Amino acid sequence: MKNDMDNHNDDVESLNISCDRKVAVSGQRGPHAALFTWDAVTGQKMQRIKVNNSKAIVACALSVDSKLIATVDGSVDHKVSVFDAATGGVLMQ
Repeated sequence: MKNDMDNHNDDVESLNISCDRKVAVSGQRGPHAALFTWDAVTGQKMQRIKVNNSKAIVACALSVDSKLIATVDGSVDHKVSVFDAATGGVLMQ
């Protein structure tokens, strides 16, 4: 049985693809707001990044080298965060 956290389990609010079209990133809304990276060729999930204190990821983008992910959340202040795409670690919030 698959864990409901394996893939999106709420509405997808944002989607972007890398410049080389090899990696996609998507953000969801809900009580378990998360950011996902995907192999854009095979569709396989690469990473699930839990986004704390956010109810939605309304915008996301990958850096040119696909090493960083920038997000904008759905809060009133539209907080911007930057994540390490390989580890999911928060670099800036």
